Amino acid sequence: MLTGIGFIYTTVGPFISTSDATEDSPSKHYAQALKDDASAYLATDGDHDGSVLESEWRKYLEQYPHQPSKEEFARMVLATYQ
Repeated sequence: MLTGIGFIYTTVGPFISTSDATEDSPSKHYAQALKDDASAYLATDGDHDGSVLESEWRKYLEQYPHQPSKEEFARMVLATYQ
């Protein structure tokens, strides 16, 4: 019998990482760059298309059946990394 274990289903689950991004590490900086690109993309109605957002969006399209637009993907990123 398992107790104290719960499962949360979310459409942005692929962004959840097991690495420790709380330290001053490259993964923390990469996550910040992804958030920055997503914010800029949404703020400029898609005129600013950062390389980190583009890279992660393409990886997502290859790995998961849900095919969001880049705008939807940027919103998912921001919802994931609050």
